[in-house]
Amino acid sequence: MRGLTCGACTPAKMADRIGLSSCGYHSGHGSPAKRRHEQAPSGGISLRRGQPVRRGLKRNGEDVKVPSARCRECPLADQPFVPGNGPARTDLVVVGQAPGDQEVRQGKPFVGPAGKALRRVLDSLGVDHLSKVFFTNTVLCHPGKNEGTSRDEKPPRAAIAACRERLRREIEETGPGWILAVGAVAGASVTGKRVVLSRSRCSLLGHPLRPDGISGYDAVVGITHHPSAPLPKLLLDADIRALLSFPHGGRTPDVYREDRGVSTDH
Repeated sequence: MRGLTCGACTPAKMADRIGLSSCGYHSGHGSPAKRRHEQAPSGGISLRRGQPVRRGLKRNGEDVKVPSARCRECPLADQPFVPGNGPARTDLVVVGQAPGDQEVRQGKPFVGPAGKALRRVLDSLGVDHLSKVFFTNTVLCHPGKNEGTSRDEKPPRAAIAACRERLRREIEETGPGWILAVGAVAGASVTGKRVVLSRSRCSLLGHPLRPDGISGYDAVVGITHHPSAPLPKLLLDADIRALLSFPHGGRTPDVYREDRGVSTDH
């Protein structure tokens, strides 16, 4: 799948491989939505809806940003795009909700404040998040800002549906036995079920879920809360520990650093 990238790929190289500029812009036909206009600082990427953007790949005469995505059907088609990032094959895929401002500016998922918080927890557990974990999102485009709260909007259902086959193909290509769904939106997308975090978190359930939202794929799934939620870090830690303790295919995941006592977080 050309939309995937290895850990050594830079956002610019990734964009070149799939025919995009490094900003990942794409023309589309999004419906108007209530958003707060955000203009990036000089040298950054604008998050303004409706502005002219560059075209992506051509598949069957339609504009798409990555193979298997149905961008013409997506209300976020005119928003900045952030591809998944990590090794081509992995035991663990982390699926979030959508890229945020920092992800858009850096062209990589899970590099904003919430993403860094999650990476710190992974690092404290000895997980090599720099080279052994693939990070992606339920939708690959920034969903815009809520005008009242200045927080990122949740992606609309139509955007999730348009990106579902892309997510399924991405997971199939990377081949994980373990999937960490971060937040209710990602949990519902991966499991195909309604998620209530107070009852669905991995360490509360004590058993893995199935990726029924990804038809025909075999893996164990754990759900945790979004790192930006006002909940103790210990809960995030407990959920990730629980997921990685579940065996799959007669083994546990190969995602740890050789020297688990040395942190890579600075």
